[in-house]
Amino acid sequence: MRGRAYVGITSKDLNTTLVADLAVDSPAEKAGILPNHTIVQITDVKINSFTDISNYIGSLMLGALVNIIVQRGGENKNISFATQVALLSAPFFVGAYPITFDDWDAC
Repeated sequence: MRGRAYVGITSKDLNTTLVADLAVDSPAEKAGILPNHTIVQITDVKINSFTDISNYIGSLMLGALVNIIVQRGGENKNISFATQVALLSAPFFVGAYPITFDDWDAC
């Protein structure tokens, strides 16, 4: 199967690591990532921006195991799940992009 690895998270700002929204039934949503979680680290890579998240996830093989450390309310939580291929061909659904469902009509 070809395609870019997908986890289904979005952000409104490329300069932060704050999760704004999640795609329904996405790997990230099923694993327990929530809006307003801040992504601190993916596997062994410290994350500084949403661009870092998108680039890292996009470089992975489909089905790759991802270990994400998220922070919410000052506490860190480890969340692990596998990437998957995008279910739809629209740009929003291929990786981690800085748009939300509210922006869907603009795509």
